[in-house]
Amino acid sequence: MEKFFFKKIELWAVLLLAVLGFVATIFFGSIVRNVALGFDRFGRLGEIAYSIASVPADAKTLLLRNENPDSNGMSVPDAGRFDTRSGWSVGPSAKPLDGYLLFSRYDGDLQQHAIELVDLSTQTVEHRVEIDADLLLKNVDPESNILSLNDWNTARFRAIHPVVLQNGDLLIKNHHSPMFRVNACGSLIWDLQYPFHHSSEIGPDGDIWTSAQVHPTQIDGLSEEYRDDSIIRISLDGDVKYHRSLTEVMLSQGYGNLLFSNSKFDEDPIHLNDVQPVLSEGPFWQEGDVFLSLRHLSMIILFRPSTDQIIWMKQGPWAGQHDVDVIDNHTIAVFNNNMLNMGNGEFVEGTSEILFYDFVTDTISSPYKDIFENHEIRTATEGLFTLLEDGHLLVEESDAGRLLVFSPDGKLVAENVNRAEDGLVYHLGWSRYTERDRGDEIRDAMNAQNCN
Repeated sequence: MEKFFFKKIELWAVLLLAVLGFVATIFFGSIVRNVALGFDRFGRLGEIAYSIASVPADAKTLLLRNENPDSNGMSVPDAGRFDTRSGWSVGPSAKPLDGYLLFSRYDGDLQQHAIELVDLSTQTVEHRVEIDADLLLKNVDPESNILSLNDWNTARFRAIHPVVLQNGDLLIKNHHSPMFRVNACGSLIWDLQYPFHHSSEIGPDGDIWTSAQVHPTQIDGLSEEYRDDSIIRISLDGDVKYHRSLTEVMLSQGYGNLLFSNSKFDEDPIHLNDVQPVLSEGPFWQEGDVFLSLRHLSMIILFRPSTDQIIWMKQGPWAGQHDVDVIDNHTIAVFNNNMLNMGNGEFVEGTSEILFYDFVTDTISSPYKDIFENHEIRTATEGLFTLLEDGHLLVEESDAGRLLVFSPDGKLVAENVNRAEDGLVYHLGWSRYTERDRGDEIRDAMNAQNCN
């Protein structure tokens, strides 16, 4: 063995090995680059090369996760941002808001998601449903071009923007998961196995409008990795009444340049994160229209499903926005995340805000700018707001694990920081306000099910 290691090698052999190694390195790099750009020129060889090149990054992620007590990766990055505040706290001089909050949050103590019906006047939990995703997902095929197998379990499942029905049942989903209808005890009633994601909104006829995905895409020539976001409408019984690829809509009306004109292929150029149905007629829209939020284009679209037409669109000044709401018959409001990425990761420039757009005057305003700045509200990749008829404002800072309630005059009414006993703050899941009368009925229906 010693003779083998110390055997003399001719110089020409060393130089030849060096040249071959240099050529192999260039060839390996070209294969990895081809895959990273979204192409499939090298087939299985490309997949293997890309996996090898990903080893250092994967190892770093694993090491960082091991240093974090939250081994499931469900906590927010900066647990010390809100000092030691934890749970509900009430503003010093503001009257509590009446009504209920369907509070969707990741419970860091149990390491699973929970949905709580909270009486906002007292901040007490009137009913709680813990989501057993392992049970809900046991008959679901986990194949996806977005999620890994590690995301399909109770410890990683988030119930994003749940809908509560009058009898206490819940409609829940994660990002890119099936839709589930469960009772107030969390038991499955039905599931619908589309890759649903982001917001769930109730239309004028009581159906649910949300985002889904056509997978694999049916558009000729597109990569199998393309995220073909779609608009979908389902009944409360789980029947699909409408399903339309947004990419096909944009291509049919001449907007393909917004999606496919870059030299580097983007498998997720749209990133639809809100389908907001219009509930009543107005001078600029019709009942049955939907407003769409396209995060990666920083664009809001008014779409008419009945005629398959884009009626109006506007790109910016919002950036990476979520949650478009109809305020009156000529005004919409948009949760402007104000998110930028200059090559070193996503960040919020200053704070997030709520931007109002007036169709009559074609003007933008930001009436809550001071509130967002004073309370340092910033969330890069999620977030939503609810403006109530009496002027109260609810803001969920989802990325930071904080929910805030403000009075009509801008005072902080209540705040919840979703901190667990380990000191970490965990993500929220897009909560929803319910008025007092309806909330009382839902509370009674939930508690009547006797889940013990």
